[in-house]
Amino acid sequence: MRYRVYLLDEYKKIAAAEAFIAQDDAEALETATVLLRSTHDVFHDYEVWCGPRRVSTATNRPPADDRSLIDLAEERQIRMLTLEEQLLASFACIRRSRALLEATTELLEGRQAQLGHGKSE
Repeated sequence: MRYRVYLLDEYKKIAAAEAFIAQDDAEALETATVLLRSTHDVFHDYEVWCGPRRVSTATNRPPADDRSLIDLAEERQIRMLTLEEQLLASFACIRRSRALLEATTELLEGRQAQLGHGKSE
């Protein structure tokens, strides 16, 4: 299904937005949560919409956990990287996020380590 995430600044104003694909509302909310965690130094909240339906509310947000990009399944990591690249290309405020740079670097280094480990077996 097609969703849209709105990243909000400290004044609850939309600072960035992008469409993305998720299998269901739970995955869409998890995607937004990981994205917010990866950009927490720039954004303070998010909203997720599916067409005219608002998916995210205070009561249906995923519980806080430490899940990061590297914890996602490989296919989801690729979709998250694509979403982040789209946001980076469209919004200067995303490019200010050191947290996103660190999360992306951690993910890419982890993927390289997995590829290197797989070749030695």
